[in-house]
Amino acid sequence: MKMKETTANDKSNDLYFGGHLVAFIHILGRSRHLTKLQEKRQWECRELTIAAFRETYGKIIKFRRFFSDFLSEFTKPSPLDDALRHVLGGEELKVCEHIGSNRTLNRSLSDSLILTFPLIGSNGLFPLNSIYGVLAACAASILMAFNYGFAVRGAIEIGPCLFDITTNEVYGTALSGAVRSEKEADWPRILVGPELVVYLRECLELPQGSTINQLNSSSAALCLKVVSRVDDGLYFLDYLSPEFTDLWPLPNIDMAVQGAVKFIKSQISENDSTKVKNKYEMLKAYFVSRGIAAF
Repeated sequence: MKMKETTANDKSNDLYFGGHLVAFIHILGRSRHLTKLQEKRQWECRELTIAAFRETYGKIIKFRRFFSDFLSEFTKPSPLDDALRHVLGGEELKVCEHIGSNRTLNRSLSDSLILTFPLIGSNGLFPLNSIYGVLAACAASILMAFNYGFAVRGAIEIGPCLFDITTNEVYGTALSGAVRSEKEADWPRILVGPELVVYLRECLELPQGSTINQLNSSSAALCLKVVSRVDDGLYFLDYLSPEFTDLWPLPNIDMAVQGAVKFIKSQISENDSTKVKNKYEMLKAYFVSRGIAAF
């Protein structure tokens, strides 16, 4: 395999080097279920083993499908996109179509999900619509996971990466940073990496002399509205913020929130581990801070 020193978005045979966004999401508690299966030696009984795997892997598959379907639905052309096509023409139309054209890769490994895409396309344009799509998919998924009976934790970060087009593998600081930050999240939430926050702020401050800069600046502002910071100094995806829930594409967000509250209460009352209880108490505090009075 040949590879030369490259600059951002340069290609060398089957390797691509450039800035990437990586979202890493870990489904919590699944490995604990599998450990219990091993300890009880249930695997010696085929029926019990199949039932146990359905309980664990079945929910993981359901979560993966929701995430993938949500992202696909979110990235479909909207009425606003259609309106823009009639108003804009020539180069401006090409620019608008390019913003959302970045190829998003969705990979799964056991109880983890990795999503990645290049930050800058061949024309050097910022894919802010794609970034908001990832934020929205992660926000919807963390809330729906509670309704499926489990919690997730994760992180979203950007950085230089190598992308192998033959295997769809990504290697670099964005992936390692997202994996490391997932552990720092501690309680069930999705952190937004500091480099991504800086990137969005830089896009927000772009000179407003062109259509592309105006669109990217507006999209960056929308992204930053769904990112909050708490006492521990970490940025996280604020999926209960009014700025996001007002745009929520789910048919009934109130029902989804009620399901989440029910799950959180059960984890606090039924869990034997004080450490785990404390994590869900922190999650409860977040819900209460966003005006969820069901607790």
